Amino acid sequence: MEKNRDVGKILLKINSQYYEKGMKNISIQLKGVRKGKIAEMDRKVIIPQIIRSKEYNIFEKQFLKNIDDEIKNIAKQDKVQEIVNNPKANFYTYEDFDKELLYLYLFSLNDEKYDDILQELLELVCNEKEVERDTKEKEIQRLKDKCEDYEKEIEQLKTISRQRKEKIKELEIKSNILTEEFDKLKLENEDLKRQVEEKEKRIEEYESKIKPVVEEEIEKEKEIEKNKVVVIGKETSLTAIQEENIDKILLEEFSEELLHVYDKFLIVKKNISIGNLRKIKKMLGDRGILCENDEEVNKYIISMEAKYENRSN
Repeated sequence: MEKNRDVGKILLKINSQYYEKGMKNISIQLKGVRKGKIAEMDRKVIIPQIIRSKEYNIFEKQFLKNIDDEIKNIAKQDKVQEIVNNPKANFYTYEDFDKELLYLYLFSLNDEKYDDILQELLELVCNEKEVERDTKEKEIQRLKDKCEDYEKEIEQLKTISRQRKEKIKELEIKSNILTEEFDKLKLENEDLKRQVEEKEKRIEEYESKIKPVVEEEIEKEKEIEKNKVVVIGKETSLTAIQEENIDKILLEEFSEELLHVYDKFLIVKKNISIGNLRKIKKMLGDRGILCENDEEVNKYIISMEAKYENRSN
């Protein structure tokens, strides 16, 4: 984490052209920062977040790769190579270079023998000691402010605690009252349950006696309705039907409920659209008989009555 902070301090000071190039196409994800917006944010805001991020190492590699050309250019210089080859002997020969870029180049070599130079560069770039002192003073003030906030919060919590104790006592009293009422209701419920069981028993006895009679009546009704016939058609198509005891229903009045009332359905096709005929036929199935006109309906009814009379005889 210390290494991260050092690099972060350098990035806060580095020349804008290197910073902007290094931040292009950074692909890490930060909480609360939309992807692709990292490079657009103020470096003072985004760099501290990156330093604390778990994806810092990915960011470091991507940033150094983006400015690889600049790093290679400074690496080619003779004085820089003197520092790389013998850092102790050439410790102070870096003063004429771009210190931030030189720092990133030496840092990218990942060799402990450059630690002293890196530290010296860091202090020159950031005035490290002064920054550290200011940071400590700010941290002390921050902690003082935080302590004051905690003290206020403790007082608030004490007040809330007293209020809650009073509320708990009030709820305990209400709970005791509700418990007494519950016990009463429990006894009443048990009594009602016994009454219900007794009534259910009487109902079962009654149903056992009445059920055979009801079933017999239902069977009679089914037998009566089994042969019921109805004629369906337009108003002008039903005027010539001779049988008065045959039910007649207009097409507009037809519904699925009638399927439970009639056994046969005679449909007069005259003046009924093909679409409606298909719909009715699909609903009725074998129970629907299509007739061309009233005359055909009358013939069918007469033939049915004749068959019924023959069965009766």
